[in-house]
Amino acid sequence: MKVFAAGRWLRTSSASLRATLTGFVLFILVGYVSNFAILVWKTGFTTAGVAAYYLGDDSGLRFPKEMHELLENLHFHIYIVPVVLLVLTHLLFMTRWSERAKVAATVLAYAAAALDLGAPWIVWSGGAAFAPIKLFSSAVYHATLVGLALVILWETWLAPLPAAGAPGEQEHRRGPHPQKSA
Repeated sequence: MKVFAAGRWLRTSSASLRATLTGFVLFILVGYVSNFAILVWKTGFTTAGVAAYYLGDDSGLRFPKEMHELLENLHFHIYIVPVVLLVLTHLLFMTRWSERAKVAATVLAYAAAALDLGAPWIVWSGGAAFAPIKLFSSAVYHATLVGLALVILWETWLAPLPAAGAPGEQEHRRGPHPQKSA
């Protein structure tokens, strides 16, 4: 955690740290792109598709979700989503984005995630009129995560190196634990 407090930038981190962070972010990207693809496949990414998925349809081919199905989905996601957001937003803190932008992106990510986790319950209990909430929350949530990942990858490998003496640059040159003078 000292790395985050010291003002260290992703771009000036060691190659080994940048490699492992890149691997993590790429896996997260694949996970969230596939998650969004599943949503599109199951609902057609339409309000009618979302309503049919959660509430069933007249054809009898889709049955309404039962409470235990919503609970299972929430149970799996309520643990992993905050952990992924914690890691991605901490990596965002190691970019040269302004403090205001970092806070805004963090709040947006957590708010979109909360709404996306709650949207199935809103549709299930409120009816088809609330299906647009699921589409909106999923679009914002996934776009935010992909945006965070792309910013992190840019800042890790492609962002210009900070000028000599810039915050974060000096810390990188001397390492996280500078030698004390005798």
